[in-house]
Amino acid sequence: MTNVCLCGIKVASSINDYVRLHKGKEITVLNVPHYYCENCKEYSFDTQDYVVAAVKYAHANQLTQIDLNQFKCIRQEQTKTL
Repeated sequence: MTNVCLCGIKVASSINDYVRLHKGKEITVLNVPHYYCENCKEYSFDTQDYVVAAVKYAHANQLTQIDLNQFKCIRQEQTKTL
């Protein structure tokens, strides 16, 4: 899938790992779909809310990495029990 950046350059969808420093701990979120603009050197995520929540979940559970797809399943199970 191709999208257009705010600068007007076409960007392609890709899946990579995303490393984030959260409260002094480095956390890796695996299998994150995103767009990257070579012109702006900026990433954009369709799943930004999930990425942020996955980082917070990993930190709270003392994990150094978490797979985004597995986190989505965990989140769905949590909402079913509410």
